[in-house]
Amino acid sequence: MRISELMKKAFLSSCLLFSSVIVVFSLSVLLFSGGSGMNPQSVFLLFPFSYLITLANYILKYANLAKGSKIAIHFLICTVSTIAFIYAPHGSAFSPQSVMILFALYVIVYIASVAIYFGIKSSKLRKTEKKTEYKNVY
Repeated sequence: MRISELMKKAFLSSCLLFSSVIVVFSLSVLLFSGGSGMNPQSVFLLFPFSYLITLANYILKYANLAKGSKIAIHFLICTVSTIAFIYAPHGSAFSPQSVMILFALYVIVYIASVAIYFGIKSSKLRKTEKKTEYKNVY
């Protein structure tokens, strides 16, 4: 699939992701801070964040690239979008030590998520290969 097709498809899907993220964000603000403190800048930045995450997922799923390069591109896009749209507006609230710990946790969760994703994908592939019948070619 071409990158322009991936970008269009990601835009449509990111609208759904953005809506669900806004609902979760709004509910968490209502539950934990009584409805006060909802920063409009944070809400606005959630859309480019959700678009880049969706685009990274589509690149991982549909792009015609080597597996290692897909994972590297996905990691870079997810990390840059997290830093630019989540950490940058509120980064001054964290100490450098906590940022390093949070980044290490992010990398561990990312590696575990990718391992689980490819494990599920390969098990599905093995199941479909077992189901295919032998066809005599001659």
